Amino acid sequence: AVAQTTALDAVVVTGTRAKDRTLADTAVPVDVLGRDELLRAAGPDGNLAAALQALLPSFNFPRQSNSGGGDHVRAAQLRGLSPDQVLVLVNGKRRNTSAVVNLESKTGKGTNPVDFNTIPLSAVARIEVLRDGAGAQYGSDAIAGVINIILDERKAGGELATEVGAFHTKFAPTGERITDGQTQSASLTHGWALAGNGFLRAGLEGLHRNPTNRAGADELPPWEDQTPANLATVGQRNYAPGEPRTHQWQTWFNAAADLQPGTRAYAFGTWQQRRTLGAAYFRYPDSSANVKAAYPDGYRPQTTGDNRDLQLVAGLKTTWADWDVDLALNHGRN
Repeated sequence: AVAQTTALDAVVVTGTRAKDRTLADTAVPVDVLGRDELLRAAGPDGNLAAALQALLPSFNFPRQSNSGGGDHVRAAQLRGLSPDQVLVLVNGKRRNTSAVVNLESKTGKGTNPVDFNTIPLSAVARIEVLRDGAGAQYGSDAIAGVINIILDERKAGGELATEVGAFHTKFAPTGERITDGQTQSASLTHGWALAGNGFLRAGLEGLHRNPTNRAGADELPPWEDQTPANLATVGQRNYAPGEPRTHQWQTWFNAAADLQPGTRAYAFGTWQQRRTLGAAYFRYPDSSANVKAAYPDGYRPQTTGDNRDLQLVAGLKTTWADWDVDLALNHGRN
C-alpha cells in the first residue's frame, strides 16, 4: 500500500460565509499573509503596520511628523482611500478605532482610523486581506477593503525574542553621519492545551525607541516676517521631523474550548499602553505664535501622547436547527 498526502490550500474566512473556502475557489482574490512573512517584513520598526506596508502593494502607512496627533497615531490607507474606509477585524470581530481625530495630520484629515500598532505582532497567526467587493458584504466602512487579523492558536510551546537596532545615516543636508532611533524590544509568548480540545495562547511585548531627526539647516519661510530676530535663525537646525520617542507595553491572549459537541466558547483580548513624545513646528521669535518676552530666540514645542487601548471579546459558537449561531460581546476602548 502506498500512502498519499494532499497539501490543503489555505482556508480563508474573510469575504465568504462558507466554512471550506480555500484560496483556489474564493469568489474574489484574498491575500493571505503568514506569521513568518510578517515577522521578516516588520524590519527595524517591529510593528504590524510596517510589515503590512512591505507585503501589500496597496497598503500605505506614511510616516508623519510635526503633525500633532498624527505623530502619535499613524493612519493607514488601503488602495489610496480614506483611512476610515478600511474595515479592520480581529478574529472576524470589528476592531475599535483610535480616539484621536486627525485634525493636523497630512493623511486622513477628519478621520479617526484604527491604530494598527496597538495589535502586537507576536499575537498574529496570519492576516487575510479582501479588497474587491468588500463594501457589499461588510458595509460602507469597508469600501477600501477588509483586513482580518487572525490571532495565534498554537496549544503548546513558547517563544522569547529580543531585538536591538538603530539607524546610521549619512545625512547629506548637514554633511553629518547620524546615529539615532536606537530601539530595544522583547516579546514572550506561550501556549497551553485546555480540556475540550481547547487552547490558551498569551504574550507580552515591550519596546523603547529613541526619536529620529532628519532636519536640515533652516530657511526662513516666506510667511514669516523678515525681521533681524527671525533672520538670525537661518542656518540653525530648528525643526525635528522624524519618529517620536516611544515607550510601550503590550499584552494579549487568545483562548477557546468546547463546552459540549457542537458548542464552543472563545475569548481573546489585547491591551497596550504607549507613551510618545513628538515635535511640533518651530515658533520664530517674531511670530504671532511666540511670546518674545518668554522665548526671545523662538522655541519648538513638543507634543505628548499617552495612548491606552483595550479590546476584549467573548463569545459562543453553536448550532440551532439548520443555523450556525455566533453570539459575541465585543468591547473596545481607546
